[in-house]
Amino acid sequence: MYYGSVRNLLRLLSLAAEMETEAAERALLAAVDREGSVGSEALAATLGWDHLRLVGTIKSLESFELIAAQARRRRHPLCLLWLTAP
Repeated sequence: MYYGSVRNLLRLLSLAAEMETEAAERALLAAVDREGSVGSEALAATLGWDHLRLVGTIKSLESFELIAAQARRRRHPLCLLWLTAP
């Protein structure tokens, strides 16, 4: 019984993470559509998101050619991205 409960909890957590990622992708695409171009650091601050997580979402959307990202400056191994529609 306990194993089934843990498995169900893991499924729910996975589903919640997937829904959160989809919501983040929609919000990011809406911001680029609305603004035309936007900086990743400013967008993360505006949306109250962690910048590293936002960069991951950007890279995912960029791989599907839904947005274009260009590095503008580097800080640590993390780069700040400027986003535009492709």
